[in-house]
Amino acid sequence: MEKDRRLGQILLLNKKITQEQLDKALQIKNNEKNMLLGEALLQVGVYQKDIDESLDLYNKRKSIGQIFLSQKIISEQQLDEALEIQKKSHNLLGEILLEMGYISYQDYISIISKHFNLPIISLTEFKGDISFQIIIGDVFALKNRIVVIEDKNDVIKLAVSDPSKNLLKQLYRFMPKHKKLKIYIAIPDEIKNILENIYPSDLFQKHFSNNNNLSKILIDSNTSDFKEIILHDFQVNTNEKSEKNQQSNIEKSDSLRMSLDNIIGAEINDDENITVDDEVDDSTSIDKESNIVAVQYVNQIIKKSRELNASDIHFEPTNKDTNIRMRIDGICHNIAKIPDKYTKALISRLKIMANLNIAEKRKPQDGKIKVKFSNQELELRIATMPTVYGESAVIRLLSSGRVLGFDKLNFITRDEKEIRKIISQPYGIMLVVGPTGSGKTTTLHTLLSEINTPERKIWTAEDPVEITQTGLQQVQINHSIGLNFSAVLRSFLRLDPDVILIGEMRDFETANIGIEASLTGHLVFSTLHTNSASATIIRLLDIGVDPFSFSDSLLGILAQRLVRVLCSECKKTYHPEIREIEELIKLYGEKLFQDNNLKKENIQLFKHGTCKTCNNTGYKGRTGIHELLVSSNEIKKIVSMKGSVDEILHQSVKEGMITMLQNGIIKIMTGITDLKELKNVAFT
Repeated sequence: MEKDRRLGQILLLNKKITQEQLDKALQIKNNEKNMLLGEALLQVGVYQKDIDESLDLYNKRKSIGQIFLSQKIISEQQLDEALEIQKKSHNLLGEILLEMGYISYQDYISIISKHFNLPIISLTEFKGDISFQIIIGDVFALKNRIVVIEDKNDVIKLAVSDPSKNLLKQLYRFMPKHKKLKIYIAIPDEIKNILENIYPSDLFQKHFSNNNNLSKILIDSNTSDFKEIILHDFQVNTNEKSEKNQQSNIEKSDSLRMSLDNIIGAEINDDENITVDDEVDDSTSIDKESNIVAVQYVNQIIKKSRELNASDIHFEPTNKDTNIRMRIDGICHNIAKIPDKYTKALISRLKIMANLNIAEKRKPQDGKIKVKFSNQELELRIATMPTVYGESAVIRLLSSGRVLGFDKLNFITRDEKEIRKIISQPYGIMLVVGPTGSGKTTTLHTLLSEINTPERKIWTAEDPVEITQTGLQQVQINHSIGLNFSAVLRSFLRLDPDVILIGEMRDFETANIGIEASLTGHLVFSTLHTNSASATIIRLLDIGVDPFSFSDSLLGILAQRLVRVLCSECKKTYHPEIREIEELIKLYGEKLFQDNNLKKENIQLFKHGTCKTCNNTGYKGRTGIHELLVSSNEIKKIVSMKGSVDEILHQSVKEGMITMLQNGIIKIMTGITDLKELKNVAFT
């Protein structure tokens, strides 16, 4: 009431209204619950322009930030952070505060409406009309988030989400003198949805979405590609919950589960979920509590992933909540569930960390970030994808790893001998092949470490650089500036190399240059995503490499997979049944069994148990199973004649190659893994 009197006195003093108009407006306001005096004054014929100009003249209009600061909705530190972001992103301050989770939509709408004496309007049923927008101009409407609702009977009604005094002044300048302007406050996402619906996508993206680059707030790192986030070690009790087994491949993951309540140190009601049906739910607020939960939870989930040696973290929204899963030793395990009310804040937090566009929820995005905590450093690759229940995200954890010792690769005697011979050659090409996550990079860097001496100049082109070694000149691929494998490899040839590592031969140009380099006195290493050593040759021939040049340059191809290792603390010995022995003989080859003097009655195998060391999974860590194709005169002849996979495989086995499946069975017999695990990763 006191505020209404002040507004009335200001208008009377400036002769913008009469006492009679003020009395009528106060009467209307008193009769209508929740009506603002400004709205009532409009009903008795007062111009919105007169109200706003009078408030500005007497400096009664605070900035958006000062409004929330005075209401103790945000702190000075939070306001300073938002203002710093605004300098870089040029977004509206209200949008920034909302996206950061410092204010809720409810606080925003309520306080802004009261402060500016502007009524609130819901636009959920309003589809928008682009013909109305001509009044104020398309670019101005998009940049300032304005929707014209109606142009009728000399009254123009429009909705804004961030009514700064400068914006209001500009609006009055646009308006014809004979028109009255009625301004409403609307939720930012409702305005965004309407503008996105009525404008062409290119115009919308240029003038609206480009402003929504709040992720730029994190570009203050020491490098241009990464933002380093310091993850604090929260002193939080992470007691594990146990649930019933849900899937056969994650049947022992219960001990890995995390409690959200324990992580954030507060009790959370799972019933407070938001039902996600369609894009309308994009207007759901990220309130202050959700933002705090998101920051703490992301920190803790990354910390937990390192403790469990996870390679990937999956954030999977459902119709009820969001599942958190981690891929540990190649297998996905359920870790936690969080209420749906926190999902939007969680995904926004990940996007901000990865320098992604948090306003874009309809398209896949990917980014990367470097993270430090407890003197550990790792790179995160973050990818998002819209689903029917909201955005899903996956974090790939790429450790700033160390080189393994050669003996840690667990090569059989024949393979170790041949590999050492190959890497000692002055020129030629060696390939390490397998699916994503099969340890190719680790193997290659281990091989490089064996020949990394002061006498050799070694260049590497990688995407990403996961392992660093002193003595290597390592180049990070950057596709955005055209720094791809072929471009880097071409430059390497002018940099006096002895040894070259190419992260992947993914196309003809890269493969062709690599082969040429190996024929001109350089030792070349690279990778491919193929299933076997013999299939690799056919793949390269299919993409167009010259069979004669390739056959001349080829030294060897190492195909590999990773299998989980039985936990040394809880694995148990047992005598297999005849059926299992016969299966092993069939897969390994009866002749090889006989050659190695393996008798059925003497075979003793190992099976997994459960213990705290392995989180009750029965496995701890992974190791490689391999098959090494060594290039011989006969192999070169088959390659030059474009022979088939079967021909190459037959000749390789004839010359002593142990297939990947046979290599795995050797590791079963020696107690490293079991048959079930081998079947999961190798063709049988």
